[in-house]
Amino acid sequence: MKASEPYKGPADYAGLWEQWAGADTKMTGPSGRTGAEVVALAIARAIEDPATPFRVPVGQDAEMILGLRRSLDDQAFEDAMRKAVGLTW
Repeated sequence: MKASEPYKGPADYAGLWEQWAGADTKMTGPSGRTGAEVVALAIARAIEDPATPFRVPVGQDAEMILGLRRSLDDQAFEDAMRKAVGLTW
């Protein structure tokens, strides 16, 4: 989830906020987040099909992240994600 307003907290955290905003943009890409209608359609399909798995990734970013998660241990996954999105904390 990303806040819709600019950061207004203590100046000490402004740099972290900027990093997080940049990371969010890198993950969602130039077209932005998957729309609510795509998620709603996935939910409707899950309701209609009892064979639907308990968790269903929605959006290309979810597919990519879950694929990476399955192939790495916890620390390697965290390191890869931090590097991919540019987090230094």
